[in-house]
Amino acid sequence: MTNRNLMRFCAVLLTTSLLIMACLPGEAQQYDTLLTLKGANRYNLLETFVRSTIGNPDKEKRISDWVRQNGDETEKEFLQFNLELSDMEFRRESSEKQLEAVEKYFQKAIKFKKHYLLASLYYFKCDRYKRMKMYNKSIENSLYSIDEMKKDPEGVYFERGWPLYMMGLDFYHYKDYDKALELSLVAFRYNNVNGPNAQWFVKGCSDLVGMSYLKKGSFDSAKIWLDSTLHFAQMQNDTAWIGIATGNIGSVYYLQQQYSKAIPYYEKALPYCRKYNLWDNISPFCTNLADCYMQTGNGAAVPALLKEADYANRNNNFPGPPNDVAYFKTASAWYRSQGNAVLALQNMDSANLYLQKQDDEYNIMQKMQAEAKLAYRNTETENMELRQEEKKGKLIRYGLLTALLMVAVISILLFKRVRLRHQLKKEKMELDKVKAEEELHLALTEIKDFTHHIVEKNKLIETYREEIEKLKTQNSSITRDQLASLEAMHNATVLTDDEWAAFKKMFEKVHPGFLQRLKINYPDLTAAETRYLVFTKLKIGSKEMAAMLGVSAEAVRSIRFRLKKKLDVEDNNELDRMANEV
Repeated sequence: MTNRNLMRFCAVLLTTSLLIMACLPGEAQQYDTLLTLKGANRYNLLETFVRSTIGNPDKEKRISDWVRQNGDETEKEFLQFNLELSDMEFRRESSEKQLEAVEKYFQKAIKFKKHYLLASLYYFKCDRYKRMKMYNKSIENSLYSIDEMKKDPEGVYFERGWPLYMMGLDFYHYKDYDKALELSLVAFRYNNVNGPNAQWFVKGCSDLVGMSYLKKGSFDSAKIWLDSTLHFAQMQNDTAWIGIATGNIGSVYYLQQQYSKAIPYYEKALPYCRKYNLWDNISPFCTNLADCYMQTGNGAAVPALLKEADYANRNNNFPGPPNDVAYFKTASAWYRSQGNAVLALQNMDSANLYLQKQDDEYNIMQKMQAEAKLAYRNTETENMELRQEEKKGKLIRYGLLTALLMVAVISILLFKRVRLRHQLKKEKMELDKVKAEEELHLALTEIKDFTHHIVEKNKLIETYREEIEKLKTQNSSITRDQLASLEAMHNATVLTDDEWAAFKKMFEKVHPGFLQRLKINYPDLTAAETRYLVFTKLKIGSKEMAAMLGVSAEAVRSIRFRLKKKLDVEDNNELDRMANEV
């Protein structure tokens, strides 16, 4: 954290504390304080007062009367919105009904361009859609909320630190670390969080900045911000956050393979995390520490740490594939080092299963983000068109009012109209291009994941086969179950007709027209030869081809030999070049 950011945060915190202290003598002085404030400070303090009226009808009436007499249009709407929301929350109305109720506030807020109110309303929708697990709608509304915050005349995002932090945390979970970093940095710089949440906020926000940098591989920046998190936790004697921050600093060193430096941080962090049953932290800290011990030759402590990591994963209320993948990979490496091939393979297979689950979740999140961003861009385009139409209408009205200058006005209007049409056409083409690029990216991701899964499965088969050959060399007996497992794993990689049809659809999205051109240019190719050229186009090796086609490596070589002869090419490189140029 820079000194400038730290000084600004402390200044905001001190100002807010003094403001709250000044309000303590009585409500009259609270209202006098409100009258002296402007902009974001006034809105945020008013929100604090309104929230404090929940469950206190007399206080609610007094603040309502004051706002109606002294407040501006935004404050009156904001008051009504919060009172209605509090009542619906008290009656436990569903998120769907709350979303229906909030729509009427949008009409006035949009009409009068009340950006603070709009930012609050869009964030409300973002939160409710997230509760309903409609994540694409949640992301879309978070983007609208951020846009409205950027329209703050003072340029400080209305000091909406908490919503910015929460939306940044959402994007972190969606694995959009660039957006998470952008929002968390803004939240830390422009925040007006007060009361009990203020101390927690500074730790949570600096930790989010540090972890976003860590996920992006910016280790130096991650270390600076996580050191700041630890510093804030120590100042407040918050032992839970001391454990979290200390372990995260250990991860900075661990990911750089500086195992000896990582060990003391993990050893210090774990007792704090155990005290508060922080399972989501205990699991990766134990797993990484076990790996550190293996890398540095201290294997005695590894089994207990792996057992604790497994226990943490089972008790975690917020489980996630990354912790399970890391645990099973480390456990597999440990059992392999101990000569237990069966357990090593079992754990590696579990790691691959969770890795596939992680990839599936990532693809779903990517798809939802793409849908949300596309909807956001479409709305922005529609709004832009409406603004352009409004401008055009004004120009027409002004033209009618200035009949004496009709010729000149018509000329200007025609010119502007042509330019507007050209601009709209250009922007629509850009939008179509972005949409096509996003669809291509999604198709590339799908086909890469598909081939990656086959490659990983093939590697696992080779490892399993080597272990069996090793057992044969050692004159150990091979069970039927082991041979059956090997055969089942081999069959799992062979593409069925349905899978090949699905694979062709993915391939055509990435390389449109390839199969059609191949059929036109080389009509005598067999189905096997066509598949060989498709796999060559994707740079899939002979081993993986054999596995996916369900044939031997020798059969793949025979296909390649026939192709070279049929296409009259001399060597493999020329055949590869021909496949790439079709």
